[in-house]
Amino acid sequence: MIDDEIKTKIIRNLAKRRPRNTIITELCETSGLKWGEAERLVNEIENDHALDIYSSQKPFLILLGRAIAVSGFILSTFILVQSINGLIIFLLRLPVPYLGNFVFFVLGILVFVGGLRGVIKLVRD
Repeated sequence: MIDDEIKTKIIRNLAKRRPRNTIITELCETSGLKWGEAERLVNEIENDHALDIYSSQKPFLILLGRAIAVSGFILSTFILVQSINGLIIFLLRLPVPYLGNFVFFVLGILVFVGGLRGVIKLVRD
């Protein structure tokens, strides 16, 4: 019915997260299928090769998770150093000293932990 080259191209396009309608349009133009048939074929290939599609996206997601974790670490470290040096960040004009410092420090820690958790989950899968 459909040759391996077209199937590979559909898998590659799905892995690149191209718009589904664009993939279906190209499939209709190249193979002469009707829209509904092409849509069913793309859905079938996506379901059958979900692991392949996910695996090809993994390196980018790991890199993104690492970048997020590093940015959270940098934010927390920066706020900690600036707090030690005496910088006071007021949050929402509230007259509570170091409230902004605390909030941004905790935010940095949460971003770091979230990025690290995502990377660990991706590596284990």
